[in-house]
Amino acid sequence: MERITYKRIYSVDLIFTNEIFNLLSELSTEEAFCITDKNLFKIYGENLKKIFNEKIFKIEPGEESKNINTTMEIFSFLCKLKASRNSIILGFGGGVVEDITGFVSGIYKRGINFSLIPTSLLSFVDSSIGGKTGINTECGKNYMGLFNHPEKIIFDFNLLKTLPKREFQNGLFELLKYGFVLDEEIYNKFKEDNFRKNLNELVKKAIFLKSDIVTKDERESGLRSVLNFGHTFGHALEKVTMYKKFSHGEAVGLGIIFALILGKNLKLTPSSYCNEGIEIVKKIKALSLKEKIKWEEILKAMFFDKKIKNLNSIFFVISNKPGSFIFKEIDNFK
Repeated sequence: MERITYKRIYSVDLIFTNEIFNLLSELSTEEAFCITDKNLFKIYGENLKKIFNEKIFKIEPGEESKNINTTMEIFSFLCKLKASRNSIILGFGGGVVEDITGFVSGIYKRGINFSLIPTSLLSFVDSSIGGKTGINTECGKNYMGLFNHPEKIIFDFNLLKTLPKREFQNGLFELLKYGFVLDEEIYNKFKEDNFRKNLNELVKKAIFLKSDIVTKDERESGLRSVLNFGHTFGHALEKVTMYKKFSHGEAVGLGIIFALILGKNLKLTPSSYCNEGIEIVKKIKALSLKEKIKWEEILKAMFFDKKIKNLNSIFFVISNKPGSFIFKEIDNFK
């Protein structure tokens, strides 16, 4: 028997700039296309048109756009404008734009290059990094997707200045996640009353933390699963409420609270730490689950989570102390 093994090697440039549109003008070519959303286009449309002319596809903002219909509309757009294998797509937006851009780029003509320009705090610290792409299906969030890494991720903190308050809070929940499971300094910063001071430094730290984890475990076979802290419950909550009641960040915030309480009930998370952690989450925004949602629906949605490894168990990330984590798979969870 003869066996030959090969590995795919990829590299991603992380670029920090204060002049995003000048940089995009330098990087753009005649074969460059842009995907953004309609809200962002209202703010930055004139800048984007100077760079991409008519080669801009605008999606409806929100999680509801991450579906196969939007994907096919983008396909038609690219075909009509004769995008080739040498074309590049630049995703200018938050997590929804990034997921769709990466997904379309990965399957259009079996793959063309793309880069990302994150415009939300959540996309800075989470969704732009790691190569995960996908769209939602009736089974759940991001159920159809692939790993596909961008050539470049270009960060400009000036883009965060136009974020609505709710969108900014979304990113804070994801940023705080790193403090619970990976970096005690981030956790301690959130304990301070002025935790928003020097926030850019914490954001950069989170970017490098995630980049390091993805490098060590691209396909989420082990370590990378730590980034799902708060997400098992959070994704289920989004699904049962049809992605209309809670933003992703809010769902993750409630998921973090759920994970802390679960850890306490399993005697893995000290009660004092659980209570303190919940109060820190609430500092970002007073979260409550007043919706009439049956626990059975949440449980069913968690069992449909795409990260489930065994049919009769649910995988959770537990934080036992600031900056630390435990993986816990629970059988017959009820």
